[in-house]
Amino acid sequence: VARAAGRGTLHTVNVARQLDLLPAEVPAAMCVDEGETVAAGQPLARTRGLWGLFAAVCTAPATGTVVAVSAHTGQVLLEGPASDLTVRAFLPGIVVAVQPGRGATVAGWAARAAGVFGVGPECHGPLVPAVGRPEAVLDAAGVPGEAAGAILLGGALVTADALARAVAGGVRGVITGGIHDRELAAWLGQELVVADTVGLPAPLTLMVVGGFGRVPLDPDAFALLRDHAGRTVCLSGWTRVRAGATRPEVLVPLDGQGREEDAGASPACELEPGARVLVVRAPWSGHRGTVARLPREAMRVESGALCAVAEVDLDAGRTVRVAQANLEVLSGARSPEEMP
Repeated sequence: VARAAGRGTLHTVNVARQLDLLPAEVPAAMCVDEGETVAAGQPLARTRGLWGLFAAVCTAPATGTVVAVSAHTGQVLLEGPASDLTVRAFLPGIVVAVQPGRGATVAGWAARAAGVFGVGPECHGPLVPAVGRPEAVLDAAGVPGEAAGAILLGGALVTADALARAVAGGVRGVITGGIHDRELAAWLGQELVVADTVGLPAPLTLMVVGGFGRVPLDPDAFALLRDHAGRTVCLSGWTRVRAGATRPEVLVPLDGQGREEDAGASPACELEPGARVLVVRAPWSGHRGTVARLPREAMRVESGALCAVAEVDLDAGRTVRVAQANLEVLSGARSPEEMP
């Protein structure tokens, strides 16, 4: 949807030091002019030496373009070859709006499953179930041998060894119900102090649907994704729990636009009594339930904050009070006949 010329890597060459010259003498010693392109190892500057002998040469450390020669510092600035920056659409669909200088809005019809935590950028690939049950564990032995470019559907847990093997096999993403924090840290090679993974480099995109530890993948989400095995899905692992919250998600693009029987839900579900929701913050992170009531007045939650809340009947059999900002709407309200 967008492309722009990028900037190459900058290299600073201290010509004055290498040739034992004064900074003011560097421009006269240059073999190339500003704007010229040089290859790695090509002479940038040289001294005259004594009667043409004992001349010293300073060569380019990398291929690039001479963008600046400083008579004040005696340094030369090289810019390496630039590559285009490309922004690709996350969801196939129709461009319904363009914001000049900022971006575009793409509208499409898709089935969606949300997660509570993830790492890795937006990616696409065919969905390949790697386990047969939502409570199964995806270990290294369960990673398919030929799954390059695919998105793997796991179960209750994925191990660090499985993730490492998936990376080696060219897998683009993994969906799992849970993961142990120590396994995640071992795989990433670092501890995550703040739950903000936007821009965090990761070997592949990982979406955690339930939470940390062994958490069976929600049966509805597992069934939804398994039924679309083989189809291209759109996966994002970016997570940000602060202002402007971002959650990981997987979208299954559907052929029929506006056909609710294919998606199983309205394209715009609102938080209302009867709506199915996912709690995305502690202490009930990863739990699913049904909104029982939306009090009009602001109320205090367990953290002590005063905010708009919802009373949720968790599937685990307990009714809790949760800040509305900590709820992810999974589907619209049920009909009165379906309500308990």
